[in-house]
Amino acid sequence: MELDYQTYRSEIFEYFLLPTFLHARSESQWEFSQKEKQILGESFQVLEDLYQLLLPFKEEIATYYLMGDGISLLGSCYLYLLDKGQDPRTVEEAHELILQLTADEVEECLRTLILGESVGNHANQTLMTILLDSPASPNLKWHFIAFSQDLLGNLKKLIELSRQLIPLYQPFMDKGQSQKKQFLSQISLENFLEKEIGKESEKTEAFLLNTWLIRFYQFATPHLKHYSNFLTLSCRIDEILQARIEMDDDQLSTILKVLSDSSRYKVLVELTKPLAKTKDIAKKLGITGPGVSFHTQKLLNANLLKANRDDKAVRYDANKDLLRELVEKIQEDFEL
Repeated sequence: MELDYQTYRSEIFEYFLLPTFLHARSESQWEFSQKEKQILGESFQVLEDLYQLLLPFKEEIATYYLMGDGISLLGSCYLYLLDKGQDPRTVEEAHELILQLTADEVEECLRTLILGESVGNHANQTLMTILLDSPASPNLKWHFIAFSQDLLGNLKKLIELSRQLIPLYQPFMDKGQSQKKQFLSQISLENFLEKEIGKESEKTEAFLLNTWLIRFYQFATPHLKHYSNFLTLSCRIDEILQARIEMDDDQLSTILKVLSDSSRYKVLVELTKPLAKTKDIAKKLGITGPGVSFHTQKLLNANLLKANRDDKAVRYDANKDLLRELVEKIQEDFEL
């Protein structure tokens, strides 16, 4: 694996993820066992503190700080800059370069945010058509459509809002620096990622985040020339993933909780079928595309799904070893 990691890039990317702290707790992509809560320690209190800190900005954030599947509009613009050979060293330099983007370039970044790695399949569709056809909720769709009516004007307001929020977050960023250094001193990122996503993966840009962001998320942008594979992970995520391998009563309870949602269970079944596509699964199950992505990430986080990248497309396999352990434990406990 060819890994590209730079501390300053991770910090810029983290600054652009601030809207995630306003997500409702029910929207979390993780279910945690007591063991995992102990590993994460004070991260949950930090999340609550950040929620309260950003709450006064809730409407402004919803209006301008658009979020896609694991990335924000500013994050999408940042990846676009990197692909064009621009590598700002500070978040303020990134702000200034983003403000220099043309309306066409901002539209391309917005398309990436909406469509993810399938953006290349909709090259001939207008942005408005893509937005109207999007399976996103009516409220979220409205914010995207409103933003698209004045891309450069609204981008400027987004940057102004980002400049307000970043100083509020700075003490938290500073607080997490020692944890990041400790994490990097204890593990090899290359070895860890080879173990989790495979040696044959293409060049990957890794963003290391603070513990309270709780991420292990891989996404692709095949339409970009130089940066087509990205991964976000948070400190101590290696301990969380290891805890999910060890089947005990606590882990059993967590897995059953993840599978207790009937839609999620059906998504698990559908994703493991040949040629599975999010759009088709959403239509068959009567849920939205983002809903399928949400369930998919929960299943990945619970180690119930394994992702395999082939020719820049992602295919999923059920973690049959874990499912067998689950069945065997139930059989043992109930003497079936």
